[in-house]
Amino acid sequence: MNTQAIRTLREKLLNDGQVYGLWVTLESPSITEIAVALGVDWVVIDAEHGHLDWKDIVAHVRTTVRSDTVVLVRVAELNSGLIKRALDIGADGVVVPWIETADQLKEAISYARYPLEGLRGIGAERATCWGQSLVEHTALANDHVLVVPILETIQTVSQVSQMCQVEGSELFFFGPADFSSTAGARGQWEGPGVAEQILEMKDTLRQAGKKCGVIATNLENLAERRRQGFQMIGLGTDTGLLLRSLKTALGAVGRDRPIQASLIPMEIAKTPPLTITPPLTKLPESMRPDRPEGMTLVGGGPKIEVAPGVSFEGMVGGNNQARRLTTGLVTFAPGAILPSHIHTFAESITLLSGSASFEVEGRLYLLNKMDNIVIPTGRVHMARNLSATEKAVFHIALASNSPSRTLVEMNFPQRPMPADATGHPGAERFNRFETANR
Repeated sequence: MNTQAIRTLREKLLNDGQVYGLWVTLESPSITEIAVALGVDWVVIDAEHGHLDWKDIVAHVRTTVRSDTVVLVRVAELNSGLIKRALDIGADGVVVPWIETADQLKEAISYARYPLEGLRGIGAERATCWGQSLVEHTALANDHVLVVPILETIQTVSQVSQMCQVEGSELFFFGPADFSSTAGARGQWEGPGVAEQILEMKDTLRQAGKKCGVIATNLENLAERRRQGFQMIGLGTDTGLLLRSLKTALGAVGRDRPIQASLIPMEIAKTPPLTITPPLTKLPESMRPDRPEGMTLVGGGPKIEVAPGVSFEGMVGGNNQARRLTTGLVTFAPGAILPSHIHTFAESITLLSGSASFEVEGRLYLLNKMDNIVIPTGRVHMARNLSATEKAVFHIALASNSPSRTLVEMNFPQRPMPADATGHPGAERFNRFETANR
């Protein structure tokens, strides 16, 4: 693992810089070696499509040793064995295709981290210098390994906000071709409406402090992706760049021609060229929303008392046909307490006004205005308004359209958390407004 290259990449991204790379699909390690010599920031070795085997992959990985280039391996699917093997041979991270939910993203990250934070087994391979650097490698790996999900289905659109909350997520890549296919525009790079949806997802991720990537299709598209705010930009694939160069040169001498799927030149093919189905002019009717948008004004939502002195006003939820989501305002009277309880879904809480404390399994946090805490499923938690004279108001978001809770005892010793605490590994995540990434 090239920790220095990873730190350099992260520093560029943190400073709102852009990092450029190459997508490698051909077996010759000279391709990666040339890219590294030219100073690309990253290389992805594609083990999902194409014909690369592990011998080819490790040869590509070796060319990045003692360089400032981060090397990632795109595995074939979300699979612990594939992720472990790619990292064991020395990749700095993995690119995981077809990630559609926050749970899948959490699973991918767990496969890339050693216990206790994850499920990765320790092997005596290149990553650990064949067992000679076990302590050094395992001490650094969890904090440095990169796990990059590819968002490439229309089903992902509704899941992006939940993915933003996943601990360990930082880089997200988009796959426009597969996204278009799932939107009914198979064979197009960006079908009708797809470009707009990808940009909306990108904006959501960037607002959450995440970095987004995509492959450029040509020099004009490269400039466009820079303007759109993508930060991890692929200059192209090795085959794509070779084809573009060859076709330009052949065109200059009047010899350029299209390639057919059969690979038989059109002038000697015995069958007529395939009739291309025209692209869709609009999304299929099956993808039309089944209800119009709605708006709930503050003060106009349904209200219930959830505990003495604690009231909830629903903004989004079952009352307006939302699915797997409830949001609302919770108002604590002075000194009010919400007793300890658990949920069967995750919850995000933000303090809008007042002062409050929040306790999760004995870990006690003091919240300032706009501080946020994210509670995973099944964690015992409670809240208290610390003021004897002023109200405290929270905004909450629950991953359910029919939320419920189970009251339980807080059978944990109380432990005040330091002012700079950001949560607990594998449990709650505390996002402090004053120190949040911007």
